Amino acid sequence: MKRTALAIAAAAGMLLATAGTASAGKPHVEKESFSYTDSSSCGAFDDNFAGSGSARTTEFDNRLTTKVITTEIDSNSVTGKSIRVHSAYTYRAYADGSWRYNGQVFIGGGGSSKLIHDTGTVRFDPDGNITKVAGPHTVLTGGLQPFCDALR
Repeated sequence: MKRTALAIAAAAGMLLATAGTASAGKPHVEKESFSYTDSSSCGAFDDNFAGSGSARTTEFDNRLTTKVITTEIDSNSVTGKSIRVHSAYTYRAYADGSWRYNGQVFIGGGGSSKLIHDTGTVRFDPDGNITKVAGPHTVLTGGLQPFCDALR
């Protein structure tokens, strides 16, 4: 969820920056590029990751939609093994405070990185509680473990 939080934080920043700016007849669109680096402990090694992406936020009729695309490289700090992880999903915020994301939140490229397969829809209530899950979500359910397993 840390990576999702990074990308959603970028998207949420876009959402907050554009809130209330759309006219009734024409959508308001904002685009942003971002990059990030961080690491997560996998016990015997760290998962060092760095990525970049873009977010395109559209506000129309009081509905905010952000399309997020990222590419990230994760590396095992001890062995140097690395994997490529891709994301392409839509984040949508609703007037009642609920929100959802839909699409390829995390997809590992090739080999053992197929352990990273987080796609489909997840809906949240205004308090951040999950109200619906559809599709395989290895990262949502497994946290950082799929990344650690893919880098072993």
